[in-house]
Amino acid sequence: VYMSGTILPGGFVGPVGDLKYKLEAAAKNGCKVFLVPKGQLTTTATKKIGNVTAIEIVNLKDLARTYRIDIHEVETIEEALYYYTGYKLQIPNASLNLTSYETLFKKMNDKMISDVEELKSLTYSYANKNERAEELINEAMNLTNKSYYYSSTCRLFLSKVYLRWELYNHTIKDQKSFDGEYENIKFDIDAMKLHLKNEKIGINSFQILAAAQERVFMAEDSLKKAKELYPKNVSEALYNLAYAKERLETAITWYSLKKYMKDYATLDKKALESRIRFYLSHADSMIVYATYLYGNEVLIKSADNDHDMARKMYDGGFLPGAFAAAVDSLLSASMSIEVYYADINKSVENYEKMAKVAIKNAEKTTTPVLAAAYYEFAKIQKDNIWKLHYYELSMKIAKLLSSVTKLEEVKACLLYTSDAAD
Repeated sequence: VYMSGTILPGGFVGPVGDLKYKLEAAAKNGCKVFLVPKGQLTTTATKKIGNVTAIEIVNLKDLARTYRIDIHEVETIEEALYYYTGYKLQIPNASLNLTSYETLFKKMNDKMISDVEELKSLTYSYANKNERAEELINEAMNLTNKSYYYSSTCRLFLSKVYLRWELYNHTIKDQKSFDGEYENIKFDIDAMKLHLKNEKIGINSFQILAAAQERVFMAEDSLKKAKELYPKNVSEALYNLAYAKERLETAITWYSLKKYMKDYATLDKKALESRIRFYLSHADSMIVYATYLYGNEVLIKSADNDHDMARKMYDGGFLPGAFAAAVDSLLSASMSIEVYYADINKSVENYEKMAKVAIKNAEKTTTPVLAAAYYEFAKIQKDNIWKLHYYELSMKIAKLLSSVTKLEEVKACLLYTSDAAD
């Protein structure tokens, strides 16, 4: 059995060139079965006509018949393996109950609802209603009513950015007022970074720290953009300033959940560093590969930015955040290829199943709250690209938690007690 094709993220088999010549070479070496990427039974080849090089259309099925070779299209690695082994690999099914995480997610959501009401009151004392903020708040309330508490919190975060932006447009009128707010946010970011860096990394708190650290660095990046833009582009500068302020608040909100999580063991720092280096290297290679295959430029740029942030956090000792950003980088680079060469619907279906299996496995040794949050967020996405992104992210976080814990050593659980809340 011979095969030609590129191996894409998610296990899909992508297109290649020169299939006519590869089939001919395989025939000379005793090939009985030849596998090609789906959609490439018809291909092209160059043909000399006198001094002119022409392009000819080649039907590989007809060509294979002349060599007495069976030729088949394959879409995934699993399909290809069947021709090599005779076995069909299937992703196992797993049932997942997110209600066990609702108590934590609801705490985040309740706080965010309260914060939004407070900010609305302040903003609308200066300005008219912001339509986009109101739309997001309505979406969030609908999600809350359906018990999608984490997804509602994400919508409320964006509503706060628009409310804050509206507020800044009416209260920041000169360089002095801009500099004052900038310095206040920078002080809070630096204080939060110092606090997060000194935290011990436990089995459960790893997830909380990963979410908080990544969001703090996102806030810092947005704050830097605001400084660069003001006063050249006031509106965009104030939006970035608002984003930095509210993104920092989400970091604080995530960190506030740490008191409800009980750590029975600390993570092996060397093992975590090794895993981060692996993802950084893999992401770097995937970005190069995606660029070579002319992947989606927006996603490649996002992958580059996440890679830079991951490296910055790793070098600074913010390991949980570095892991999260490195995985984000890898996924964006992977998706930049998949959106063009893979069946997105099938990818979403496969990764949803794999995420559920990974979370169920992680639950044996820990409480994969961050993986569960991203799984919930994936469910409500309308765009399959983002569904794919968050299912993959959920799966990779859950798998990491499983890989760094041992069932016989750790029995992790959530503590919802009055003492923990004090």
